[in-house]
Amino acid sequence: MVRNLRIIIMLIAGIIVCILGLMNRYDIKTLTITMIIVLAIFFILGSIIQKIINRLYAQVDKREKEKKLNELNKNLEEIDNKDDDNEEIEDDNEPVEDDKID
Repeated sequence: MVRNLRIIIMLIAGIIVCILGLMNRYDIKTLTITMIIVLAIFFILGSIIQKIINRLYAQVDKREKEKKLNELNKNLEEIDNKDDDNEEIEDDNEPVEDDKID
């Protein structure tokens, strides 16, 4: 699962806005308002992206677990089939009595 992705996206956007604001010589009030708006927008976008990625991870994990479960079931069936074959062979062989040898 992905954690703190929304915060990372928000901080990167904040750094970019801060650098661009300082390069363009915005006054502090304009830069602060712009920064707050950008941080809020990118926090929301980051939250949405994080939820989507977490759902994708959950689906992949679910598919992997199902695949492993299917493989285990197949292996178990193969083992059961081998055991059934061995039992049939053992049932066909009757013990020889001592009187019938001579």
